[in-house]
Amino acid sequence: MMEKEELVADWIAFCEGKKNVDESHFYTLFHGGTTANELEKIFSYFDQGNALISKMQQLFEPLSTEKFLGDYPLESNRISQDELVDLVKKDLSEKKRLCEKLGNTEFIALIDSAKIQYVDDADVFKDNPDDIPHYWIDELIGDHFIDQRLDWEPKTVAIFEAFYGLVTDYALVWFLAAPLIKTDFNPEFYFRIWKGGGHYLLAEEGVFVRHVH
Repeated sequence: MMEKEELVADWIAFCEGKKNVDESHFYTLFHGGTTANELEKIFSYFDQGNALISKMQQLFEPLSTEKFLGDYPLESNRISQDELVDLVKKDLSEKKRLCEKLGNTEFIALIDSAKIQYVDDADVFKDNPDDIPHYWIDELIGDHFIDQRLDWEPKTVAIFEAFYGLVTDYALVWFLAAPLIKTDFNPEFYFRIWKGGGHYLLAEEGVFVRHVH
């Protein structure tokens, strides 16, 4: 892995047109913690820089971005079962709203008919295949976000790479990259589920909710 200082220098040269590298070169841009000064340098090339820094700070809070090394969310952020289930309902409602906007009646029906169940058994999640409604809807949202990017400049493509390299979860990328996307979809509920130590899956049998931290 490249030294952080060297990678940030590459980013600056890349954004200023002085270095030509593939956007994936910046996959580890946020690995190993990122100082406030580094964040300012990285996001100074975006008109939405302050909003993007705010998203990063929300991700790391209560830790500083510099101390973040990947062990997250913290146990102290864990929310109650009732709070978790309520956030899942709100996230599903937000996904339904986007499905309505995009005219996907099949996914609307799946969300409407799903019964929410809180479970302690992690095997319920392990036994579910990848081909379930949860991922179908996520793919629809992902396509929407791609279609609604404000631009396709190399730096924008690269920062999406860096966001995914940090969180390895596209739903969290939507949260971090929201200032760069023209949409009224609100990824905040999923973010709060994740930060509160929760997770859920929408399967044909229902919605399974659990704490993972």
